[in-house]
Amino acid sequence: MEKEPITTEVVKARAALAGVTLDEDMLDDIAFTMEQALAPLRTLDRRAIRLVEPAVAFGAAWNE
Repeated sequence: MEKEPITTEVVKARAALAGVTLDEDMLDDIAFTMEQALAPLRTLDRRAIRLVEPAVAFGAAWNE
């Protein structure tokens, strides 16, 4: 699955959802930095990573 590149429009949309105000002059730099930071993660095969969630245990005993 091809990942969508992080563009200035993506940065604007994510910032708006988070309620963060960004300097318009910095959007290109932010998009570039985010793209570079995510590049190593995008090379990973998500199917090769086994997701493990902690088991939930319920006890029927009432602690007094």
